[in-house]
Amino acid sequence: MKRAIKRRKTYDIRLTKMELVHLRDLFSVLLPPTAEKTMSQALADLEGRSLVETILWKKITEIAEIAGVPLGDEAPDYIVAPSSTPTISVFQIASEPQEEEEDQEEVSFIKSEQ
Repeated sequence: MKRAIKRRKTYDIRLTKMELVHLRDLFSVLLPPTAEKTMSQALADLEGRSLVETILWKKITEIAEIAGVPLGDEAPDYIVAPSSTPTISVFQIASEPQEEEEDQEEVSFIKSEQ
């Protein structure tokens, strides 16, 4: 008896060379502080899709090589980093409801003594 191989449904996408370059760059954006992981890899790890991301990147690199799109050391590097000083403000943290009730009880107690 032959085992049936379950085929996954795939979709065709036609890309221009510049669209492929953009996709290559998008997959290669590094994250701080160590720049050891790309944004694509971080998202895949978070969503449990590391294998999917790896296979998709392999497909992109194969197509990029066929199209003559530079990869690896020949491709530009991008990293996510702050581009200006962040705005910092001081805010009061809302007090817990129990603390407010205790404060009101103390005020009532002081008023009744007078």
